[in-house]
Amino acid sequence: MIRHLELKETDKLKELLDIVTIDLLNRGIPQWQYPWDNVFLMKEVSENRVFGIFRNGELIGTFSMKTIDHEYYFYRLAITPYFQGNGVTKNIINFLNQYYPDKTTIYLDCYYKNEKLKTIYESLGFHYVKDLPEEDYYVSVFYYQTNKEKKHGDSGNRCK
Repeated sequence: MIRHLELKETDKLKELLDIVTIDLLNRGIPQWQYPWDNVFLMKEVSENRVFGIFRNGELIGTFSMKTIDHEYYFYRLAITPYFQGNGVTKNIINFLNQYYPDKTTIYLDCYYKNEKLKTIYESLGFHYVKDLPEEDYYVSVFYYQTNKEKKHGDSGNRCK
């Protein structure tokens, strides 16, 4: 199940992000800072940007969505190491196609040297755009087109 996280779940979100960040750092992927700031996460959750991925009631992953200049941006995808490689990311893509029923472009990025993740994104239908500099590293930018065929009916923008 995928749903917006609630403020009362911020501690679980922080715990999950800390676990995933340590795993990334141990694999030489310095995209995120450790430890995560609880106040920052509470702000993101209160703005309805943060989604939780649950299995049997347990938070196993998270991602966030926001708009930048009228474009959708998918960010901070984190799946606990135990559940990585079990189709969770594919479930997220299915969710995005339902959440954005009209033809919508969604952008994301990842650490430019994370070849495994870049391959996964491409296998799920994301298209590589280019590498861009951040403060002290580069990110690879991708885009995804939801619902290739425009559906009639619901046209609501649900990302805030």
